[in-house]
Amino acid sequence: TGKKAGKATITATSKYGLTKTCNVIVTNETIAKENEKVTINGKTATKAQFANFRNVHAGKIGTNNLYRCIDPIVGRAKYKEYAYCADQLLKEHNVNTILNVADDKDDIKKRKYSNSLYYLELFNTGRVYTKGIRNKPDNKKVQKQIVNGLKFFTKQQGPYAVHCYVGRDRTGFIIILLECLMDVPYEYIYNDYSLSIKNLNYVGRSNTSIDEQNRNFSKILKIITGKSPENDKNPRAYDWKNVNFVKSAEKYLNGGDMTDGEIAILKRNLSVNR
Repeated sequence: TGKKAGKATITATSKYGLTKTCNVIVTNETIAKENEKVTINGKTATKAQFANFRNVHAGKIGTNNLYRCIDPIVGRAKYKEYAYCADQLLKEHNVNTILNVADDKDDIKKRKYSNSLYYLELFNTGRVYTKGIRNKPDNKKVQKQIVNGLKFFTKQQGPYAVHCYVGRDRTGFIIILLECLMDVPYEYIYNDYSLSIKNLNYVGRSNTSIDEQNRNFSKILKIITGKSPENDKNPRAYDWKNVNFVKSAEKYLNGGDMTDGEIAILKRNLSVNR
């Protein structure tokens, strides 16, 4: 989390001896937007927490190139201010291409409560791929729908964003799939998934226990890798120590009819630094 403007090089070493570094640039403008506190429905939190918004950057994913958030196009008036937070942060980070797995096109056109003008601009100019899908990524039909959405990323420039309704389940699966594809360390994958639960619990949009969180996380990794942890309530990096996450993600994408050439383009586009 950015505390003040500046540059930093972060180095992390796993207990298995793998070392990774990344360069981070923080600007005052970014801090002001994401950490700006607002009060919605009687709860005070940052815009990033309300929008469950963040940059996903680790492994071979480029800097400021992949984001995740809640649905910026609200279907219920109760949550319109949450959606506006997401829209503002997408605009702040110049997101150009979005995968929406919560809505169909007709759903967006019918929305009465949307003031998310930046998102609507992207939608109206063909930069939002939208397909409401079920949270069943192990279903062959859904697998193909997910892959079709990710093929959109091979044809458009970033920065990219993925969202469903609250940015947890369907978004969680797709982001973990991309993190596996881009060789992101296990600890980052787990912590990034956990942060969605923390954000949503904090702003009152869910009440998910740690056990439920870990079971869902374990299920996602099993779908991608074919392997379960020894205890799905307490998944550990050790449970997947002999699993090649990159190859597992490639196999899932191939299973949804993405070619090796398209996978190479997807990797290249996700690796761009912004």
